[in-house]
Amino acid sequence: MKGTFVKQIQRSLVAVLLVVGALAFSTTRANAQVTNIGHNWVTESEALTALEGAITTFALDQSAYPQGSTPWVNATNHIEYYKMIMGAIEGGTSVPVAVINTIIAGYNPNPAAVDAVTNTLTPAQMDLLRNDATDLLTQ
Repeated sequence: MKGTFVKQIQRSLVAVLLVVGALAFSTTRANAQVTNIGHNWVTESEALTALEGAITTFALDQSAYPQGSTPWVNATNHIEYYKMIMGAIEGGTSVPVAVINTIIAGYNPNPAAVDAVTNTLTPAQMDLLRNDATDLLTQ
């Protein structure tokens, strides 16, 4: 009888350890997703608020520049990119995935293959937009 009691305790102990281990592993994975690529990303609601504020600021700044000038185009690119990120987040995408996977219209990873008349974003310009969005949406 003593041997049966000990086996039941061992089985219970093993079950508890498995559950605790599974919980610890899932918590670590969730935290890893929030701090994707070494960043501490804001929540989805915080991101939407920050993006909306940044869009308003870029729109105000844009009005001070002549249409088509470099600063005006830069503001336009930020506004369009931030709106696309907002749409992705509102569609259920996490903040880091929205920033990393959203590509602004006109982006061409191979600008040398496009004629000079076509208005495209270079990889460097797209990286700048992603870096600015990362700075905005991380703590």
